[in-house]
Amino acid sequence: MTTSVDNWVRDPRFAGQFYPQNSPALSAMLDRLVPASHPRKTVLACMMPHAGYVFSGRIAGSVSSRLRVPERVVVIGPNHTGAGPSRSIWSRGRWRTPLGEVPVDELFCRQLRERCPWLVEDRDAHGGEHSIEVELPFLQHAAAQPFSLCPIILGPLTLPECLELGRALAESVAKSGGETLLIASSDMSHFISAEAAKRLDDLALREIETRDPVGLFGTVRDNRISMCGVIPMTVVLEASNRLGASDAELTGWDHSGSVTADLARVVAYAGAIIS
Repeated sequence: MTTSVDNWVRDPRFAGQFYPQNSPALSAMLDRLVPASHPRKTVLACMMPHAGYVFSGRIAGSVSSRLRVPERVVVIGPNHTGAGPSRSIWSRGRWRTPLGEVPVDELFCRQLRERCPWLVEDRDAHGGEHSIEVELPFLQHAAAQPFSLCPIILGPLTLPECLELGRALAESVAKSGGETLLIASSDMSHFISAEAAKRLDDLALREIETRDPVGLFGTVRDNRISMCGVIPMTVVLEASNRLGASDAELTGWDHSGSVTADLARVVAYAGAIIS
């Protein structure tokens, strides 16, 4: 893998598919999806969905509308494609969206890799993956000032590995100075009835409300809940607890059937804020 600066620019791959590809249309859509009435506050972490904006944008907006975006954001997403290593950090360069560029916080990424050496400096897992890209316009829309990014894509991890990465992440945040927001990118149940999705997702969301990473991991596993970002959320819960989290708030739950009217086979979405 070459490491020239040009090779570490992540262009938007899903503009025109998951969200509008030109800046005016994207900004207008975000204005519609993000409520203006919520007071913004500094939080430790959150969970946001990552489907097409027409499906999950309202829930993503229910999260981003409450955020005061700090100088650094760590976004951890699941690997849907299977490409690249299962523990991938995009550790340099910048990411682009129709709303502009977001620089990667290279120093923070390096310090995190020093604490968790099995994170692999890699571009391949990110190239065709949407779970980080679709969050960035919401953050850009919400941000009052520029911010930097630490993008991480994770495949299957064991619970001890999730907790190890959570510890390393918390240590890196504590040592780095400034404020950092941790984001787990995740949808909830996939391709089951709306009724079943609500029943199963409520089990997982109860663990999130109690900020229990071990409980979330086990509940999703034992009940076979198709929550694609359970690994990122387990990591984020562990890290936020170590950083002093004392509260978790659900901002909403919805499913694709609200748009398609098909309640027999839905994908569900939830938002949460941890402070």
